[in-house]
Amino acid sequence: MKKLLASLCGLLLLVCCAGVCCACGAPEEEPAADFIFMSDTQARPADAYTAADYAGFAALLSAARERAPEASLLLLGGDTVNDGADEAEWQAWHDAAGEGLDGLTVLAAEGNHDRRGLVYDKFPLPAGASVHRGSFWSWERGGVHFLVLDSSLMGAAERQDVDWVEQDLAGSGCRIVVALMHHPAYPALDVEKDNERAAAIRENFVPLFEKYGVDLVLCGHQHVYMRTAPQNGVTYVMLSSGEKEYAGGAAPAYAEVLLEEPAYMTGHVNGERLELEVYDESGLLDRFSVE
Repeated sequence: MKKLLASLCGLLLLVCCAGVCCACGAPEEEPAADFIFMSDTQARPADAYTAADYAGFAALLSAARERAPEASLLLLGGDTVNDGADEAEWQAWHDAAGEGLDGLTVLAAEGNHDRRGLVYDKFPLPAGASVHRGSFWSWERGGVHFLVLDSSLMGAAERQDVDWVEQDLAGSGCRIVVALMHHPAYPALDVEKDNERAAAIRENFVPLFEKYGVDLVLCGHQHVYMRTAPQNGVTYVMLSSGEKEYAGGAAPAYAEVLLEEPAYMTGHVNGERLELEVYDESGLLDRFSVE
């Protein structure tokens, strides 16, 4: 009888786990959650955009695909184009990206240069995404919970948004959690309006990141590369991948790395650890991991 029970238990275990990731219910046969992260790919303002205006972004995307051929996701941190209402500019961006987008599922946050909702016409939400107000949403793949936030609204910190983020994070069983938004919670540059929004985000949303074990928060907006030292267990990364550059300043106390080069990041899931590398056109800029 004991042998029969053991056999039945083993069969049940195989049935329950077959095709299912025990961390968060993701099918084992789906692609891994390895990703490329880019942000602020926008070109410098021009009268009429062409693919040539996006040559720098296109070169970085091509290098990223060669560097991380296993990546199935492209994370965009907002301000993908300079004028999100300009269809010609979107076409120039897509023409420049070309085959670099082949095979990638795009997860895009909304930036201040985007037009509300239009960014999701260009990059539809993946099937199965949990959505709030159209611009806050989450999705899981390969044991990773991706939380995409509308940082333009986070500065107002409406109760409905805070509550949704908490419910979403509380409901995830994934061991790795990555949040994606446009504006920084920890600015690299001393800009008054960015500081004001960041203060509201730190007061209302960062405690939820810390409470529910968010591992990595990705953003853009200030057109530099910065990685913070872990802040109560959460690492924050700001990155820019386009032609527009801002002059840097003194590194804030929480900055582990602060650089001005346009760059991209690759993320590789290794068990319960997320291994991350950052490159510019010349080579490796930074390497670290979170878990």
